[in-house]
Amino acid sequence: MSNSAEASGCFTKWKYSHHFTFLKQADKNITVICKLCPGEKKLSAAVNSTSNLLKHLTRQHRRTLPSDPCSSSTDNTAATPAKQAKLDFTSAAQKVSE
Repeated sequence: MSNSAEASGCFTKWKYSHHFTFLKQADKNITVICKLCPGEKKLSAAVNSTSNLLKHLTRQHRRTLPSDPCSSSTDNTAATPAKQAKLDFTSAAQKVSE
């Protein structure tokens, strides 16, 4: 069983993988240790997704990272999607009732 070859798909190509030590792979999950946490903080993630690990980094080590991995710009308003405009049917309802 080649754990490093199987885990190389998503995890080792990920730009923040150097913050973790790969431990093992069991079925479709991997187990890693965070190098930034004191002690041995073990985390698990799916083989094809690093979202759990990214959430850990952004919540626990935001100040340690060189930049916020969730946003590529410093302007937070650009990352917020615009609200959908509300439709107004009041004039259409008045025409029908007339």
